[in-house]
Amino acid sequence: MNKPDAENSPRPQDQAEPCCSRRFLPKLLFASVCLATLVVLALTLASRLRTQAQPNPTMAVASLERAAAEKLVPPPVPDNENFGATPFFNRLFEKGAKASDSRWPDDFSRADQWPRHVPKLAESQQGRLTGRFPTDLVAWKTAFERSRDVLQSSNGESEIEVLEQVDPAANAAAAAFVLDALQPYAPVLSELQAARVRPYTRFAVRYDWENPWAILLPHLAVIKRTSQLLRLKASAELAAGRTEAALQDVLLLLRLADAPKDEPTLISQLVRVACFEISLHPIWEGLANRRWSEPQLQTLQATLESFDFLKDLKRVLAAERTWGSLTIALLRDRRTPNLSRFLLSSEDQKDVEPWLQEADRAFENCPRDWFEAEQKNYCQLSDELVAPGFDLGARRVFPRVSEENAHRLEKAFSQRDTLLEKHLVFAKLLLLPSPKVQLKLAGAQVSADLAVVACALERHQLRTGQYPQDLAALVPQFLNQLPHDVVSGQPLHYQRTSDGRFLLYSVGWNESDDGGEPGFFASGHGPEKREGDWVWRYPALAAARPSFE
Repeated sequence: MNKPDAENSPRPQDQAEPCCSRRFLPKLLFASVCLATLVVLALTLASRLRTQAQPNPTMAVASLERAAAEKLVPPPVPDNENFGATPFFNRLFEKGAKASDSRWPDDFSRADQWPRHVPKLAESQQGRLTGRFPTDLVAWKTAFERSRDVLQSSNGESEIEVLEQVDPAANAAAAAFVLDALQPYAPVLSELQAARVRPYTRFAVRYDWENPWAILLPHLAVIKRTSQLLRLKASAELAAGRTEAALQDVLLLLRLADAPKDEPTLISQLVRVACFEISLHPIWEGLANRRWSEPQLQTLQATLESFDFLKDLKRVLAAERTWGSLTIALLRDRRTPNLSRFLLSSEDQKDVEPWLQEADRAFENCPRDWFEAEQKNYCQLSDELVAPGFDLGARRVFPRVSEENAHRLEKAFSQRDTLLEKHLVFAKLLLLPSPKVQLKLAGAQVSADLAVVACALERHQLRTGQYPQDLAALVPQFLNQLPHDVVSGQPLHYQRTSDGRFLLYSVGWNESDDGGEPGFFASGHGPEKREGDWVWRYPALAAARPSFE
């Protein structure tokens, strides 16, 4: 039986040697340093994660993005130079303010409810497209008579029949009644008329840097309702032969339309476009009836030439990009517990889609990198698929580019179950396809250009007794420069018609010459701006020309 070798057997002191001998001490120290380093790294990583989830309260939330957004806000201006600083407009921003003086009768004392008790008729908006007169003052007279009996609010539309072909004599007779019915609003309109010459507009909007989507803009609805009121008043004055009073109301209309121009919000620009289109109606009626004198036409033409909706388009798209980036940064830094509640109105929150509910649950614990990827994709898609489609230098819009980019954007958002994974949540929520914006502002620019040329054509007719053979004859006596069609880049289409009138049009959003035929919705309610040409035309001339004041 073999026995262990006594000389080679380990002794007790030999067994302890690897742990404490000088030979193994460096290895032990190295292991200790590595362990300590790992502990420090773990603590640092945990600290950073806590910092991402709960930012340092001493640091400004979304400071860089907020600084960029603050630059968009129009600067303050002195009250005596500010159209938006009239007592009437200031009252809109005083919470719960009531009118306490005689300028506002009790039945419409709240400035944000002004004007009240003005009936709303479902009138055709196709006048300058079809060449018919849509302002039926006899129908308005009937509506005012009824509203006095039932105090009908302006929220509902009257069921009174509105005719598209009206009797001029009956209209003139009804005009006096309509103007009398509008007299209660004269003090406010006089206040706005007096302030119309002020060179700047800066409404007392309070910009909410904690939630940009909560900014209140109460003046926009009032501007639009006041524009509708003035449009009716100007049409009644034209029918009554009071052209100078009508001109002053039209100039106030255009001033109201221009008032939100410097505001860095898309809704402000869309309301501005709507009010501008409203203001064109009495201009068109005065031209169609040949009510305007040449000095009045010169004034209207110069005012219309000042509108540059394409320049405003570039600015508002840049502003929308900045507001969206700020929104993502605020949510990144503040970790608002409910994404949909932050971005959507209470009404919209009732039908929050599943993918957004999933985002609500997930984003509270998302690392900062997730938000930064969302922000990067949002800005990239805005630059690539929203901002293109127009050229400010060439004064052109490119509908095909806008529509193709809108389809690409829709495709990017089509698979909603991957929006979180692809960092497209905020892009889906915040990006507006470019045709919805560019179509409206490009259409407004064409409307302005057509109105300018129409004024110049009427001035030519007053001087020479006829419209010119072509538009080139208007330069330089009646126009310094002919505006081109912003859609095609070519001259606007113009031809004299056999009834002594003319047809003037742009090829419109479909980029196709449809021979001066506009597009309409199948229901017949309003023009379909995506189809047909954008047209300016008149009804056939009456036998006798109305006289000026």
